Amino acid sequence: YLEFFKRIQGGGTPMSDHELRRAISTGPFTQLLDDLGTAETVKRVFGNTKQGDYIQELLLRYFSSINCQDISQFGKPSIKQQGLETMKKMNSEMKGWSTEDTAKMDDLVKPLMKGLDFLVDLFGEHD
Repeated sequence: YLEFFKRIQGGGTPMSDHELRRAISTGPFTQLLDDLGTAETVKRVFGNTKQGDYIQELLLRYFSSINCQDISQFGKPSIKQQGLETMKKMNSEMKGWSTEDTAKMDDLVKPLMKGLDFLVDLFGEHD
């Protein structure tokens, strides 16, 4: 929250939607998005030219889509709101995971990484 209030008080640049979500909902899932945003596989897909927040936003949309009970409801009422709800839910859920509980983390991350590896194999690395 500190960064959020610094910007408000300092009259600086407005925070992006993703920055606001990160300020509102912090925790292990937020950290996971940070870690995935800098992962080598992700860099191979998106290259080094994209900003971290943009990549994290796309990763959040992926996790929002897989957490959606009915895919026809994806992005409703809005992608912004669904992203916030996903961050809150996943941060809360992951706080209950033990540090030794790597199977749950693997179940969460492996399908994404396998899909990204497939894209790199299919289309090549992003420059």
